Amino acid sequence: MFMDINLSILTRPLVLIPALAMYPQGVLNTLGVPSVVQVYLIFTIFAVVSMSIVSIIENRFYLLFAKHTWWRYSRYPLLFLNYLVAFSYFIPALSRVPDQTEAFASLLENFPNIAISIDSESIFIFSLDLYYMFLSVFLTGVFTVSQINIFCFLLCVNMRKLSRQKMLFPKTYKLKKTFLITIVIQIFTPLIVMFGPVTYLDLCLIFNYYNQVTNNICIILISLHGWVSAIVMLFIHEPYRKFCINLLSYRSFRKKMMSVSFLSP
Repeated sequence: MFMDINLSILTRPLVLIPALAMYPQGVLNTLGVPSVVQVYLIFTIFAVVSMSIVSIIENRFYLLFAKHTWWRYSRYPLLFLNYLVAFSYFIPALSRVPDQTEAFASLLENFPNIAISIDSESIFIFSLDLYYMFLSVFLTGVFTVSQINIFCFLLCVNMRKLSRQKMLFPKTYKLKKTFLITIVIQIFTPLIVMFGPVTYLDLCLIFNYYNQVTNNICIILISLHGWVSAIVMLFIHEPYRKFCINLLSYRSFRKKMMSVSFLSP
């Protein structure tokens, strides 16, 4: 959810892909926060969200199958490493931020199809070389996806082992299975929402294609992933759904009672 707030309110980046440049228009820009800090915030929050997905899956594996094993103590160094990577992986790329005057001239030369109607001081070009940024994002992505696959595999293997050994009552096994399915849906929903826009932006970088309208649409779709996840969570998790229904019903009932008491003599 914080990533949504960051993209739609705090930074509001107008990305100029395939150029590695953006025009920040959010609250942070109004407050005078340097553009390099805003770029760091965008990429770091994206990584933190990814590591949070790893943490959720790992937590389910730990609670269901590894609570009384060696993993009880070994999990903490991994969690610390994950968030250390999330907060530091993009620093090497940002350490090579070019001189903005020279970078703007290079931008006009290499990307003449980008219609720039704002002055050069408003645009922040965070790299002229795709290699270092790609390397940072790619290695972090491989590190994250590998952990997601490993923990999902361990969950599936242990669930299958329980079903074969019949160590649980059928009702308990069904509850655990249903719980895992809902967690998987909740986790992969934001990934599915972001897959299309992120893939499109990657292809724009590869094929040097520019379309500002679709760039803006992609950022909007990415910024909506938290809201979509929240809606899906209400549909698949019965306790959350019942709580919201009861809360709305209580407020509606209270308003009716107040209106009746107000109208009565």
